[in-house]
Amino acid sequence: MGIGQKRIYQRLASLDFQKNSNDQWVYFPWGTFGKGYYVKSQAAKDELEKFVARFSSVHTPLTAILGLVLFVTWYYLDSPLIGFGFLTGYLPLAYLWLGVGVRQRTATLAKYPGKFNQKNYSTLFLKIFHWKALLEPELILLLVLMAGIWIWLSNKWIWYFAPDDVYIIWIWVGFSALGFLFFTFWHYFRDK
Repeated sequence: MGIGQKRIYQRLASLDFQKNSNDQWVYFPWGTFGKGYYVKSQAAKDELEKFVARFSSVHTPLTAILGLVLFVTWYYLDSPLIGFGFLTGYLPLAYLWLGVGVRQRTATLAKYPGKFNQKNYSTLFLKIFHWKALLEPELILLLVLMAGIWIWLSNKWIWYFAPDDVYIIWIWVGFSALGFLFFTFWHYFRDK
């Protein structure tokens, strides 16, 4: 599967892999902050990429939504502890799950003595994430969902709808969330 055919979180997962001077794949689960691991085969690389893409497809949107909740509750409702509590409760659990998953998948891999190539990573990142990435369905559905959450939490819906019509916001948030969840499941969690 070429880079142009991969979905956005699959491309994000592929950034954790770099080739060394011997043309072998090396997996850097923590980027510049940790050691790399030699990947034994293409099947092992595909399995690691699938794991990271699945994690990213859940973690990135949840972090964005919880960050939005933190901002809205702090800026509009003057109660930052609500959003801060959600975010600080989620992040340790997410990275604990990621750490356990990485440890399970790298336990049998040999450690790579070299360093992560940040310049190579930055170059690939800019090639992969250009303005057309904003047109991907995952991001469009996430932005629609976040807009609905922002309008609902900040009480801006009162400007657009009568107080009796608050169900419209719930329909908006509900359908965009269902669309996002369906699309994410279809592309990242379904066995192909």
